[in-house]
Parts: sequence; structure tokens; C-alpha cells
Amino acid sequence: MKHLWAAVAVLAIMLLVFSWNGARLTNLIEPQQDTLDLAVQAARTGEWEQTEKLTQQVADHWKDSISYLHLVQSHRDVDEVTILLEESLEYAQTQNISTYCAINARIQGLMDGIRMMEKFSFENLM
Repeated sequence: MKHLWAAVAVLAIMLLVFSWNGARLTNLIEPQQDTLDLAVQAARTGEWEQTEKLTQQVADHWKDSISYLHLVQSHRDVDEVTILLEESLEYAQTQNISTYCAINARIQGLMDGIRMMEKFSFENLM
């Protein structure tokens, strides 16, 4: 019976850590996605200084979080977002709206994928 309770305790701890990590990733990524949305809106209205400022904020925040992200996520996805954010900033500086919006759509998709990998669901438990 002790083994059963030990297994239940380990499972409970794993679920708590899994839930905490999912919440932390959501709290880390969602604000960045919102800021990117604001940057795209600013680009569409021709406010390129604001676009560049917001994009730089997201890139800086992402770089500040990269150590944690590398611990819990695929390095490939994290590094791809990092590279795309650098490219996005370059397109904001050159005021290339179509490419800027396209890259930000890819960034948003990758960020969604990272969040979904850690979302608490039956599918992720299996």
C-alpha cells in the first residue's frame, strides 16, 4: 500500500509542476503576443516609431526569458522565435509592412505552439 501512495504522491507533484509551468508560460507569452498585436496595428496605421519600440520590447523580453524557455521547450522553436523577432525588428526599421506582418504572424503561431505544448490537457498527459 505504501508503494501506491508513493506513486500517487509522485503523480500529484508532477501534475502540480506541469500546471505551474503551463501557467508560467502563458503569463510569459500572452503579454508578448498582445504587444506584437499592438505593434502590427501601429504598423498598419503608419506609426513606425511605435511599431519599432513595441517590437523591441518583445524581443528584449523574449531574450530575458530565453534561459527558462530553453529548459522547458524545444530549443528549435525558441531559437526560431528569437531569429524571427530580430528579422521583424529589421522590417519595422525599414517600414516593410507586408513582410513585417507576415513575420509577426509566424511568430504568433510559434508562440501559440509553445503555449499549447504545456497546456494542461489529456492529450498532453499521454
